[in-house]
Amino acid sequence: MDNSKLEEIVAFLAEYQWIYKNSNTKFVKAGVLDDFPPNWFKSLMNLSHNELNNIPFGMIPDTLDEELKEFLMRISRLSIKVSSKEFPKSSKTMRGVNPKKFQEISNLSRQIHDICREKNIQYLVDLGSGLGYLCQMLYEKFNYRILGIECDEERVKTAEERQEKFFPTSKGSVKFVSHFVTSSSWDFISQELNKVFGIDVKDTSVAVVGLHACGDLTVTALKLFQGTEVIRAAIVMPCCYHKMAIDSQGRPVNFPLSGRLTEAMKGASGIACRPFLRLACQQAVSRWRRMTQEEHRVHGRNMFQRALLDAVVTEDQEIQRVKGGERVDGEDFDGAICGFEIRECRTNALIPWKNEHKSKWRSLCDKYPRGDEISECLTLLQTTIQELCENVILMDRKIYVEETSEAFHCEIMKILDADTSPRCVVLMAMKS
Repeated sequence: MDNSKLEEIVAFLAEYQWIYKNSNTKFVKAGVLDDFPPNWFKSLMNLSHNELNNIPFGMIPDTLDEELKEFLMRISRLSIKVSSKEFPKSSKTMRGVNPKKFQEISNLSRQIHDICREKNIQYLVDLGSGLGYLCQMLYEKFNYRILGIECDEERVKTAEERQEKFFPTSKGSVKFVSHFVTSSSWDFISQELNKVFGIDVKDTSVAVVGLHACGDLTVTALKLFQGTEVIRAAIVMPCCYHKMAIDSQGRPVNFPLSGRLTEAMKGASGIACRPFLRLACQQAVSRWRRMTQEEHRVHGRNMFQRALLDAVVTEDQEIQRVKGGERVDGEDFDGAICGFEIRECRTNALIPWKNEHKSKWRSLCDKYPRGDEISECLTLLQTTIQELCENVILMDRKIYVEETSEAFHCEIMKILDADTSPRCVVLMAMKS
């Protein structure tokens, strides 16, 4: 991945942070519909369905507003090509695993093997091992010795039950333990490797791996890699950036990581927020291209209505989805509130819907008579910059690894197509 455009991308995202800095439940209350340029909206509404669906793919109609065209052309100029690797599709399956997840596991296991074979690594630590799918495939296909670490004790128990039932021959080579992994977990990990496999970790090369390394887990893997000499590689598929820890001021603890991005973001602190992280891990643009006119209409309406509900309650109240409740397909207030309830933030007490909420709703609908259409146009703009947002996070992690030591190298590669899995990128840190 080419890092040369990082500062330019950050400046661009800072300039247009009104597109993403508020969550999609709060954009009405935040006044984002007032910030949406009227000429952009007008020219987007004049497009055909096909033209609208192709905008995130760099197809820019001549009829668009000039400023909007420049916005889209800048995105095209800032796009970064991520190298990709194709693996043959396997006709095999694994019990309890759907085809999409099986392909993720299969491709990642092959990539892990390619690196570990080159580095002569035989011992793996799977961070967030879940039900043990990746561990079992790495053992079955390549005969690695694997310690699977999972913080959820029930998942560890289920993984052990699956192992006993379906993979009994792996019990001497695959071990599952319960532990919440942090960057200080190496003592625990080394003790478990010694206890399970009888090895002296000081003389052993190890790789940490992870499928769907949610939230801060990818960063934890990188910090273990940086601080532990015998960990020769970290090979993980990052996801769920919005689950990263947030400090008391609402900023991500582990973003930015690198000195370079920290410097670039001075004066652009609005980028470091949970809505940005959520946008970075949204579904790929291919989903937008497949949407029908009716799907766009319904999505825009639902997005607008959900944001309206948030706008009619007070600051000390929040909207929650009712467990088991179903949304009613409708245009009015009574249909919109089905499946949602108001809770008092401090006590979580239930607050009934009242006529004053309905009155505020109607006032906002009068203020934004085409709010559903503007909402879908906002989604379009978010879709066009989604890849830039994710690339900033990935570049930050790559640079962070390489700033630590000249002996550290980090690569980013797509090992799945986005239609198969929205999270299709693997991050690979290696020591020379």
